[in-house]
Amino acid sequence: MKNENEILAKISNLLLDRTGIFIRENHLPALKNKLNRILRDWKLSDYEELYNILVHDDYSEKFFDVVNEISVNVTDFYRQFEHFLFVRDNFVPEYLKINGQPWKIKAWSAACSTGEEAYSILMSLLDGFHRMNVNKYAVKLVASDISTRALGTARQGVYDLERVKEKLLEEEGLTRYFQKGFGKNEGMVKVKDFLQKPIDFIRLNLNEEIPFSREFDIVFIRNVLIYFSKEKQGEILSRICQTMKTGSYLFLGYSETARDLSLPLEYVQPSVYRKI
Repeated sequence: MKNENEILAKISNLLLDRTGIFIRENHLPALKNKLNRILRDWKLSDYEELYNILVHDDYSEKFFDVVNEISVNVTDFYRQFEHFLFVRDNFVPEYLKINGQPWKIKAWSAACSTGEEAYSILMSLLDGFHRMNVNKYAVKLVASDISTRALGTARQGVYDLERVKEKLLEEEGLTRYFQKGFGKNEGMVKVKDFLQKPIDFIRLNLNEEIPFSREFDIVFIRNVLIYFSKEKQGEILSRICQTMKTGSYLFLGYSETARDLSLPLEYVQPSVYRKI
């Protein structure tokens, strides 16, 4: 067997080439732990055998099994809640003032993980309309992720009750947007149908061509750019800007920035930008 670290580096580079995900050297031990689970599940003898499968299978289900395993699906409802307050209290009133009827908003959650972010965006928009006493509107939301496993959870829309209840922006949100489970589902809630229908959950690799053009009013791409190299971050954000309408808003993670990149964006507040 070749040097173990050399094979891990080759797997890391393969993931970088195909997904853009940059695994830093100090993260290799964590990668090793995750790959060990795959070795056991697939009954493989070593990392070299795994690498040979991945390099020859290209974008097969096995490759995305590995992506699912290494993807960090840390999320929550209204995570970084200031962004959702901005959507509800700033974006919606501004949109209604600037745009004539019919009001049609399209949003994109570009790394939606298990769905909490996508549902939070939609709930914030609906709460904003409710506060403005607006009843006639149309909202569509695209929610994408590279992890098929995370998308499966997102489409189901079933979550732990206590986890949802403690995160909601408005107390009425629990009864407005969720159904409580009973019997074997007690302690769980399910997103109501009317909240699921406007959302299209799709698998999308941000390292590849993005199939949208100048159509979004809001784009969330939060806490994912940190997994890409600086050069790749600029490339991804440049492509994302091409999907946004003039005057639309971009939301990044608190530790991410677009201020040092030559992009058609103006700074609004920490981690919030406007397309110009």
